[in-house]
Amino acid sequence: MGKILMIYLGFRNGVTIIIVIVYLYKIKKREKFFPKLDDPQLETGIKIIGGVLLAGVLVFCTIPAGMDIPNMIHEDYLYIEGDAISNSPEDTRYSRAVTIENEDEKKITIEIVGTCSDVTYGDKLALKYLPHSKVGFVVKHETVE
Repeated sequence: MGKILMIYLGFRNGVTIIIVIVYLYKIKKREKFFPKLDDPQLETGIKIIGGVLLAGVLVFCTIPAGMDIPNMIHEDYLYIEGDAISNSPEDTRYSRAVTIENEDEKKITIEIVGTCSDVTYGDKLALKYLPHSKVGFVVKHETVE
């Protein structure tokens, strides 16, 4: 399951890095993002907003994933077991988020990568996840009806 996690994070962050490189290239060459757009103020606004959004994605997604590389290499995952306090139906994206609460009332939202049946409120879950990016996989899932 660790390989699927590595591929998922690698693809997601690889796409982000490619977008940042293209953005910086267009800024450096002073090219327009939208050639048919004739308003220079609107173009400048788009560049600024795009830069802020890309910086946010880098800070909150790519850097934490980079900090988790040693954990992925050594398969050093954090383990949490508890009750689901949010619903997360299975969808076609192959990943979804679920919030669980353990006995110490510690609540954490983890993005589940891999196959897992529908998670509903009250289900018992055991997850292994990466500490910085909060991405992991299901070890045990007990449905409570």
